[in-house]
Amino acid sequence: MDRLTWMYKIPRVSHDYVNGVNEFIACAVENLKKKQTEHGKEDRITCPYRDCSNLKKYPNIDTVHEHLFRRGFMEDYTKWIWHGEGIHTSKTETSSIIYESYGDSLPRNEEDNAENDRVEEMIQDVEEILVHQPEVLENLVDDSKKSLYHGCNVQFTRLSTTLKLCKLKVKNGWSDKSFTEMLKLLAEMLPAKNELPTSTYEAKKIVSNGRLFANSNDAKLVRWHVEGRKSDGMLRHPADSPQWRTIDGKFPEFGGEVRNLRLGLCADGMNPYHTLSSTHSTWPVLLTIYNLPPWLCMKRKYIMLTLLIPSPKEAGNNIDVYLQPLIEDLKLSWDQGEKMYDAYSQIYFNFRAMIFCTISDFPGYGNLSGYTIKGAKACPICEDATIDLRLKNCKKMTLLNIHGKTKDGMKARLDLQELGVRAELAPQQSGKHAYLPPACYTLSRKEKISFCECLSSVKVPSGYSSNLKNLVSMKDLKLLGLKSYDCHVLMQHLLPVAIRGILPRHVRVVITKLCFFFNAICSKVIDPLTLEKLQADIIVKLCEFEMYFLHSFLDIMVHLVTHLVREIKIYGPLYVRQMYPFERFLCILKAYVRNRRHPEASIVGGYSVEETIEFCTDYLASTDPVGIPRSRHEGRLDSQGTVGHKMITLGAEMLDRAHLFVLQHMTKVNPYLQEHILEIR
Repeated sequence: MDRLTWMYKIPRVSHDYVNGVNEFIACAVENLKKKQTEHGKEDRITCPYRDCSNLKKYPNIDTVHEHLFRRGFMEDYTKWIWHGEGIHTSKTETSSIIYESYGDSLPRNEEDNAENDRVEEMIQDVEEILVHQPEVLENLVDDSKKSLYHGCNVQFTRLSTTLKLCKLKVKNGWSDKSFTEMLKLLAEMLPAKNELPTSTYEAKKIVSNGRLFANSNDAKLVRWHVEGRKSDGMLRHPADSPQWRTIDGKFPEFGGEVRNLRLGLCADGMNPYHTLSSTHSTWPVLLTIYNLPPWLCMKRKYIMLTLLIPSPKEAGNNIDVYLQPLIEDLKLSWDQGEKMYDAYSQIYFNFRAMIFCTISDFPGYGNLSGYTIKGAKACPICEDATIDLRLKNCKKMTLLNIHGKTKDGMKARLDLQELGVRAELAPQQSGKHAYLPPACYTLSRKEKISFCECLSSVKVPSGYSSNLKNLVSMKDLKLLGLKSYDCHVLMQHLLPVAIRGILPRHVRVVITKLCFFFNAICSKVIDPLTLEKLQADIIVKLCEFEMYFLHSFLDIMVHLVTHLVREIKIYGPLYVRQMYPFERFLCILKAYVRNRRHPEASIVGGYSVEETIEFCTDYLASTDPVGIPRSRHEGRLDSQGTVGHKMITLGAEMLDRAHLFVLQHMTKVNPYLQEHILEIR
């Protein structure tokens, strides 16, 4: 008798129903034993009783047995997907069906290739998440079994093929229209009656579900700050910071659960139309997870788009109104928590989250906090204690003295004259024209050429920064199109090299010292014992800047540098709170805009697909994740050289030189070298 009949159409006292329930109980017990063998922690059986609906688990099989005879099975549960059927055995069943159909015509190594994709494991990981949507899970199981076409390689099922194609769409930024056209063309190329989706909409329906804790690998990474972090007193991660420890001490229940998330919130505006002249300002609100290792928490894969504030104009100080839905969700998560299934430990837990810090540029900080960032008391740390000096005219100056951009002009020199300082820089009248004497920071044309040639000749590793050669204009002798991260790299590493041989020594030294300061505070590992010295040094450095540069240079942005060490003392390393990863993520969101009439809708649609594909990609063989960059040099040294397959044979003399070179750099040989030098002396 088929299941539909004995489960729902005959009395529960009949002999066939009794045998059917016994068959179900045997299947459930076998599935429980498999879970205990694999994970060692599962000790409860999910109950498909009409009122439990696979939402409750019981340690006693007799309870489930009693429920099924009292009220019967829940509706439409003819495929026992919650009790091992169609999930643990789907791969074996698929392979056996194909081999029974085609016999020895299919090479056996095809089976080995099929085992590389872990689609069944993916379905098993999301089964707890989709407990309220059993029909969705059943469709996933069916798609994972369907061969793409009659006689197809078992590695390419309807589900795995759709996932791989969608991954290419997301990674290469294909539009929905182009992806649909490609699917239709592929469907025509494949044999008749193939299972390939023929539209983007159909493909999205197949791969529409995925969550963080549903993936056992991601669920394990969330524990890294406790189980994988190196604790030696150095600052490597936000978990090393005093604020992290303060939260653990003040809220022991929250800190005691290592899976509770500490989030960084970033909000910034962007023009979704790229370089198109437009005043349209869209504000994405992003969250990043600080529980993760520092090399992952700022990567594209783990940055979450939680809100998108659409407006022709920026949100401004009204951003708190738009943030209200997110704040309410976070408050609910903090006050009550949410029941969450952990695929790594195979148990449910009460999930909670909190905002650990906010990340924004200074104007964005003003909008988020409501603090006035302009005027005499613009520093949010010093507030009323801020010591300010009102200049009547200019505010800033530039190193290269670019025509039309410099702030070192007549008004800036008049400010110096009114203050009674730097008399040698006062304007000198020559007839009808005024002459501005060159300052110590003024570059001659020869020095500008030297500076630009140095930067244009620099070659950096892939992904380190932009191609600097494209940012330097030798015609105009200026820098063009620098992004904030390029400025960061320039200030931290390249500027001290580029200014060698130009500028007076005292000016060059103070600029280099400032660069060294930024290099120190942006390190991946910081010794807390050095922070006090760094704080004292930066005060002296900025005083030296005031001696050599104009007062208009020392605006609020320069003043805020004095508080960076304080931030490190409280929150930990700076590099996990920089804007650069989020700015790069905004560029990715811009690329989703295909319909310029509805840019925000395009962004949400594109991000939703990418989030799903990111979850599924971890289960596919021979595919690199979209949101974690891969070096172009990765794999080049795997069993082969980097210079083709040429074999180089060294002569005896070159071989001796190579041996000598190695010996000279070995620590064990160093005492003998020192002894030899002493004998020669």
